[in-house]
Amino acid sequence: MGSANFRNELLLLSGQGDALLGSKILIIDDEETNVRLLRRILQHSGFENISSTTDSRRTVGLFKEVRPDLVLSDWLMPHLDGGGVLGLLRQLIGQDDYLPIVVLTADVTPQTKRLALSMGATDFLTKPIDALEVTLRVGNLLKTRWSHVKILEQNAMLEEMVRKRTRHLQETLAELQQSNAELKRAEQAVRAFNAELEQRVHDRVADLTHAQEVLEMRNLDLQQFAYVASHDLKTPLRTISGFVELLRDTYGGQFDARGVEWIRRASDGAHRLDALIDNLLTYSQLDSRAQPFQPVDLAAVLDNAREDLGAVIQETAAEVASGALPTITGDRIQLTQLFWNILDNAIKYRGASCPRIHVSAQMTQGEWVFAIADNGIGIDPQHHEKIFELFRRLHSQRTFAGDGVGLSICRRIVTRHSGKIWVESQPGQGCTVIFTLPSSIDAHS
Repeated sequence: MGSANFRNELLLLSGQGDALLGSKILIIDDEETNVRLLRRILQHSGFENISSTTDSRRTVGLFKEVRPDLVLSDWLMPHLDGGGVLGLLRQLIGQDDYLPIVVLTADVTPQTKRLALSMGATDFLTKPIDALEVTLRVGNLLKTRWSHVKILEQNAMLEEMVRKRTRHLQETLAELQQSNAELKRAEQAVRAFNAELEQRVHDRVADLTHAQEVLEMRNLDLQQFAYVASHDLKTPLRTISGFVELLRDTYGGQFDARGVEWIRRASDGAHRLDALIDNLLTYSQLDSRAQPFQPVDLAAVLDNAREDLGAVIQETAAEVASGALPTITGDRIQLTQLFWNILDNAIKYRGASCPRIHVSAQMTQGEWVFAIADNGIGIDPQHHEKIFELFRRLHSQRTFAGDGVGLSICRRIVTRHSGKIWVESQPGQGCTVIFTLPSSIDAHS
């Protein structure tokens, strides 16, 4: 569309054409050549009311003097860049006003666009400047501007109509108040309905209370079963382990290589089963043996976990660093176990280089967000949720030892503390375990 055709189109817009062509346009650009080019393009399209400056520091004074209907502002300028101009204009624009602000820039990266839009920009014009693009964008934005003005005028008319209608309704209400007998009958019906509703709510609460009691009894039964089962399993397991070790110590010299390997596998299997039983017992007793919440210094908790892992840290030459950690309300023992499990996994699933682990925390929207990042082997995104399932393992025992319970315990601990836990990772790029804990939690067992 040429400039002449565009001007003709403006003049046909139901009486808006004169208003559009008479719109006041403000150009802010430190390059005089750009200012002259934009002014020439706009004048050729029929716009005559154009003001400009090459010094962005004049933005406030010129804006108050011109009161523009549209602003064209360069992004990269000395003294005060496009972001600063947007900040000033945002303070000057009325709450209900719509002022199109077009940013001129050769930097069209998504980051620049997001930043400019978040600061109040309406649209962009890329450099080098295209005359037709300038004409079309300016014309369309001014159409929107004057449509907005018209809507505000219509809203004012509607508000007046509403006020008149309100007065009429008030007069009608005064007449309706004379029918008090009918309203009383309606009130009695509402009271009867409320009484019935309250009874239903009471019955529902009683049902939920009973269901909760049943659930608590079942959970207690499950915890007792897990304890008894673990105890009963450990007795024969100790016997098996003892006889395997006795067999190895007494007759080990008589076995060939295959026999020695079988003895080793039996012993390793017994130890893994013993560790699995311990972890299952821990998992089942997270609620029954939980401690009341109290202030917990997480820096001290991290130190305790790091000390408990001292041998494996020294063996693998691991480095565990941290930023400042807060004091929160929680279960000290469970939080220590949470940090221990995550650090142990970070060291266990290491790559070729020595483990490098960093623990950080930041306050976001009323809760603490913790991140424990490592340089390990990483996790495929398709397994990010699965690793928190009980007994879920991604590797064989020969590759990485474990029982698939540790992260399940972590999730239960975080959930008990009213938080969430997840991972961010890619294969070969390390792993970051992230969990949230509220800044304050009601103390409970």
